[in-house]
Amino acid sequence: MVDRHAAGKIRHRRAQAASAVALLAVLVFALCARPAEALEVGMGDQKAAMFGDSRLRALGLRHARLVVPWDVSSSPAPAQAAAGAWLNAARALGMQPHVAFGVSPRSRGYLPTVGEYTAAVAAFRVQYPWITDYATWNEANFESQPTARNPRRAAEFFDALSGLCPTCRIVAGDVLDQANMTPWLREFVAAARTPPRIWGLHNYHEVNRADWRIGLAELLAVVPGEVWITETGGLVRIVTADRRTTWPYDEARAAAATNKVFALARSDARVTRLYFYHWNAVAGVGWDSGLIGPKGEPRLALQALRDQLALLAPAVVAPKPRARRCRKVIRRVRGKRVTRYVCPCRTKARPLSKRQIRRLTSKQEKRLMDKRRRAARACRLRAARRAAARRAAAAKKLAKRA
Repeated sequence: MVDRHAAGKIRHRRAQAASAVALLAVLVFALCARPAEALEVGMGDQKAAMFGDSRLRALGLRHARLVVPWDVSSSPAPAQAAAGAWLNAARALGMQPHVAFGVSPRSRGYLPTVGEYTAAVAAFRVQYPWITDYATWNEANFESQPTARNPRRAAEFFDALSGLCPTCRIVAGDVLDQANMTPWLREFVAAARTPPRIWGLHNYHEVNRADWRIGLAELLAVVPGEVWITETGGLVRIVTADRRTTWPYDEARAAAATNKVFALARSDARVTRLYFYHWNAVAGVGWDSGLIGPKGEPRLALQALRDQLALLAPAVVAPKPRARRCRKVIRRVRGKRVTRYVCPCRTKARPLSKRQIRRLTSKQEKRLMDKRRRAARACRLRAARRAAARRAAAAKKLAKRA
């Protein structure tokens, strides 16, 4: 029979071993994981009103995603105006639009020819030559899309778009994490003449369902190059057209899915960008993955996103307090003894705390940096004036001696 002292020793050694294993796992993850700064984050939403929300601007995102009909350039005037308003609002806010082409509302089941697609996209490029991020076709393997059964045509669209803009960042295959993803991608790769560099994934199933086995790992195993998670987010509530609730309302689930998105994105260095969909929910609409509720109330997923972005954000700097170590200068001016303190120009800055970063809007950050630059410029100007005054005084003294 083992006495209590020996049993305590055994338990202590087991606890030490478990702690060592846990520490080793953390170290392995830290060594293998990609630096957080390499990951870019954007927002996808079809409504231009999101750009007027101060909470979106406070996140400091630099990318936004929009889905437009493949023939948007020849669409009715209201549709063109809506797309133009969205794109110009993103540009005014300093966000780079990522435009994904998709089905046309005028003929949802129609698959355009390569010539029709090329002409329509070329017309769009003429209207918006400053846009450089594109996706060939939105959710091209989804059953509602005409490209779902024709990945070769989607590959031809990609070749055409690459020819129109060789320097653009083009998502070749933008796919949903469902059963036909892998065979669809393989056929696309075999048919594409232009080597794809970027692939897109919509992994709603993977991040919201624990039992889902199709997602990022499968995509990475099939295709080379970078991967953008072009649509993702936590599902708050889904109601189908026939009024069936397939996903009951759950904000906590959506927040957990938001954290899972970042965990997946950090797991492989080939994942370089992700877009959340969408910013705010609309009452009466069946799909709800919004970070903001229909009445404007922030949800748990928004705070999860803020926390994750705080980990990704580079150190935002603030100016240091004025240095105390100044040089004491005693001079005689007009027979009087004058004491002055000459302080060096300090341009280094200290990083803000994570809490300050979350509260700092892009406009405040710009004001902060402008103020710091103005202060440094004024300090250098004062130093230059003092140096010029010293040279003038020395020259005057030499002239007197002469």
